[in-house]
Amino acid sequence: MNHDYCPVCGQTITYELAMDIGTAKMMKAIADYVREKGINVFSNTKEMIGVGYDFHAAGNITRPRAHGLIARIPGEATNYCITDKGFKFLEGEKIESIVVMKKATNYGPSYVLKHAGPMVSINDFMNNWGEYWSANGYAIKEGRVITRPTVKSAQQETIQADLFGDQETRLPYKE
Repeated sequence: MNHDYCPVCGQTITYELAMDIGTAKMMKAIADYVREKGINVFSNTKEMIGVGYDFHAAGNITRPRAHGLIARIPGEATNYCITDKGFKFLEGEKIESIVVMKKATNYGPSYVLKHAGPMVSINDFMNNWGEYWSANGYAIKEGRVITRPTVKSAQQETIQADLFGDQETRLPYKE
């Protein structure tokens, strides 16, 4: 790639962030944590260190953020959420493998210039990901985790509804 250079000092002012196995593992850890928490919000530094990844991974939060897989929640300093693009990636959809970033300078913050490179999916980095996500995947509705009901859980919900006489709220989620 041709980089842009600072006219004063000659340093590059653009750089590339490639999708890699570390970013894929971060997305898995984030997705697992969000599923357990039940809401699509996580603190990169307060909740994820020690649960899903280490201090070094927390410092690499720029990678999934630059790829558009997670986003900072406005007004909440260290809180992030998984984006629609992030869920599509977790479901196995392909994304462009490289993000070209402009470095932060005295003239402004860093930002994404463009997405480029060959298309990749999480399956390129994680073995048997499709099976894992089929068993552990979920959806988000209004910020809340909606698990995919199994036949057994649907039967259990119906039994609970019969016991408590509240079928409408006890049945599996319907759109």
